[in-house]
Amino acid sequence: MRKSIRYSSIVIAALMAVAPVASFSHFESSTVQAASSTKKLTHNAAVYNAKGKRVGKKTLKKNKKVRILGTKRINGKAYYKIGKNSYVRTANFKKVVKSNAKKSSSTSEEDSFVEEMKKRSSDPTLNNYRDQVLKNSTSKDKVTVVFNKDSHSYYGDDEDLEVVDNIPAGTEITIVAPSIEKFGGEYYLSDTGEDNTNYYKLSDVSFNGYDPDHDAKLKSLQKQVDKMINKSEDGEVLITPNNGNVPMYESNGEGGLETKPSGVMSKPVRTGSVDVVRNNQKYYYSYSSYDGDYSVSVNDVTLSPAPADEDED
Repeated sequence: MRKSIRYSSIVIAALMAVAPVASFSHFESSTVQAASSTKKLTHNAAVYNAKGKRVGKKTLKKNKKVRILGTKRINGKAYYKIGKNSYVRTANFKKVVKSNAKKSSSTSEEDSFVEEMKKRSSDPTLNNYRDQVLKNSTSKDKVTVVFNKDSHSYYGDDEDLEVVDNIPAGTEITIVAPSIEKFGGEYYLSDTGEDNTNYYKLSDVSFNGYDPDHDAKLKSLQKQVDKMINKSEDGEVLITPNNGNVPMYESNGEGGLETKPSGVMSKPVRTGSVDVVRNNQKYYYSYSSYDGDYSVSVNDVTLSPAPADEDED
């Protein structure tokens, strides 16, 4: 998948308060200091320095509560600052929202999305795109698109629209509560989620109707994984490569995977943290190990309950 293409709205807001226009390079290096808070890890997490290099081999364990001192983007990935020159990827945390508040917020966002897509204008092309988005939306306020050719993600406005990242043909993106904008005669689908505002040319994409919340294959695979973990005496599984070395991919920090492999899995890996994810229409086992978080194709490996008292790989 493409490199990380999302940029913190907190960072953007801070920069806009200083100057009317900010170049993309500012987003890449800025750190936002905020009132400290505490978040619980949902995965084992490695610690990195301000240059994105891992600090030692120590791993923060799942469910550990970590004090958050600020946010920072390093090499296009989102991190939380947890200490002096110490950072952890935001992907290792899950936002906790009270059920009632979540339901109310979700309903409001869904109503707003539908209302936006049903608006009519004097521009028939804009109306047509809105109809396509509404027709192909799934899970109430999500729409998934596939890029038909090499393209880009953009950030900015009509006067200063800049390329953020390259997006290879075949890339699949699910957008929550999207809207449509017209810049310079071109129509864009905007990804206006909690931590980002990016634009994609509608002429470069097609809608495939994929519904991430009702993916039967993903749910079935995850059920098999959870069953193996529960069956194991130590609550762990072995991930064994089928044929020699199989590619391993790192998370891009925004729910997807890096385009190029970061290494290979050549021997079984023992872990108690495995999630099934879909990336560019393929399925992967995303797991945590002592040296970081990686993903491998479900077709390249075999999972089995880990035997008791086996040393961790």
